[in-house]
Amino acid sequence: MNMILHGISNADIKNEDTLEKPLHTKDGQLMQFDRVIANPPFSQNYKKADMTFKERFSHFMPEGGKKGDYMFVQHMIASLKSSGKMGVVMPHGVLFRGSEEGKFREHLIKELGILEAVIGLPSGLFYGTGIPASLLIINKAKKDDKILFVNADREYNEGKNQNHLRAEDIEKINFVYQNVLELPNYSKLVSIKELEKEDFNLNIRRYVDNTPPSEPHDVKAHLRGGIPKVEWNSVLTASYQLTPNDIFQSKDENYYKFTEIIQAKQNIREVLESSKGFKNTDVMVLHVISTWYDEYQSLVDVDSSDIATLYVEGYALIEKAFTKTTHEVIDRFKIRGIFASWWDANKFTIKSIKNSGYDYNLLSDSFLSSSDFVALLDKEALTLHVKYMELLKKLKSAKEENDKVVTRDKMAEFKEKIFINIADAKPLVVEQFKNDALQIAQRYLSEKKQAIIANIENLWDKYQVSLAEIEDERDTATKEIKAFLTELGYQ
Repeated sequence: MNMILHGISNADIKNEDTLEKPLHTKDGQLMQFDRVIANPPFSQNYKKADMTFKERFSHFMPEGGKKGDYMFVQHMIASLKSSGKMGVVMPHGVLFRGSEEGKFREHLIKELGILEAVIGLPSGLFYGTGIPASLLIINKAKKDDKILFVNADREYNEGKNQNHLRAEDIEKINFVYQNVLELPNYSKLVSIKELEKEDFNLNIRRYVDNTPPSEPHDVKAHLRGGIPKVEWNSVLTASYQLTPNDIFQSKDENYYKFTEIIQAKQNIREVLESSKGFKNTDVMVLHVISTWYDEYQSLVDVDSSDIATLYVEGYALIEKAFTKTTHEVIDRFKIRGIFASWWDANKFTIKSIKNSGYDYNLLSDSFLSSSDFVALLDKEALTLHVKYMELLKKLKSAKEENDKVVTRDKMAEFKEKIFINIADAKPLVVEQFKNDALQIAQRYLSEKKQAIIANIENLWDKYQVSLAEIEDERDTATKEIKAFLTELGYQ
């Protein structure tokens, strides 16, 4: 079913124990492939006695103890052509455990020299286990003596029962891997010599530690008050054209104090959200996104633009659009993430347009619920729209599948009637596309602004009330209590 849903009608699916009796064979030999991808069961036992094609394995892991992970890896390597590449999901334990697993890692890295990348993933991505996983990328055509380590375990969307990699997270991992980039606290190239010094330990944090830096504390500021000037985050705040003068006034050579307008912590958010830096930067970025999308839409409307071209050019155009900005509001990966998220949400709509053109059925219920769409409707269509929205609410609360089918059919009838007097659906579909891109950009901008606000509020929490002020308040309260007790006749 998974193959059918992905348009693969000629899949050759076989059911057996892959380690004991692999079935993808030809002329008595294992079949070999250009690409092999797998998410094998973690920590499985296996039996060597009845195993066929034992030549697949240079190292046999213990049959008990649930350490069969590298057996799957060796099977996949044996199933690769000499120029083939594979990706396999593994638990973190295989990266650093010793004994036979350690010997195989040394063999894989030093003797075979085909391990290309180790990618750390967030925890809770897979059903049935909350442990973090890793990706091993193996390339039989690998030429160099370095391995790319990527630590992506902090970038994901947290779900109630399961975490998810967002389109932007996947794009960043892929872009860093494809372009072999080294990024601070995210990725690093490590030589085989360096790995040998570490006994071929592949623990990702050993090479790419993304632990947040410890919180700085200025003892003098805690004692006497003031905000240390060295703790002003110029990189973060400059992205929104903010300077210390927007929040602070100078106390002395080394310390700031909050401006008089900031009398309480909540004033920080009020001042920042009303600042020209916040407002002007948002307007600038959203203008860039709007201009980019207009250019991209022109490409969508070119008959010769196929899906692959639209995917590749989308990234190129959005990066080009942001090269004209004077300062970096969102980094390169967030910029690419805007298109990645947009494409993930709209790729099937784009495919439909390329196949059969623009149609009102391409409009989402979210767009049909918007005030911009409602404003286009005449009186008769508005009446139909109210009924359509009632059905939509009913659909969301329906539990029985039959009720859902009946409700969808009624919604389709009302939707057709709503669009009787709307001759061309294309402008609406284009507006929906652009709105999607703007909303994604606004989400990134909001995250950046919240980070700036949190950074300044943290300085308030740390330093606004000094030890001297606390002691003064304590002394004042003590005097008041003593006076009150004296009045009551207590000495």
